[in-house]
Amino acid sequence: MTDDSAAIAGYWDAAASTFEDEPDHGLRSAPTRAAWARLLDAWMPSGSVDVLDLGCGTGSLSLPVSSTMRPRV
Repeated sequence: MTDDSAAIAGYWDAAASTFEDEPDHGLRSAPTRAAWARLLDAWMPSGSVDVLDLGCGTGSLSLPVSSTMRPRV
């Protein structure tokens, strides 16, 4: 690991325990969750699709999407 990548990893490792404490990172507000659910529902294609969760942070938006799909690993 380079010095830069070690510094970046260290930053995010230190922030990880409180990351969801930032406003709406964890979608804790019911109105915010409802608004995202409406948007995600409108954006998701109908029918059977594959969705790749890659670099999606803590998954606060991936979880609502996955609740409407059958996960495949």
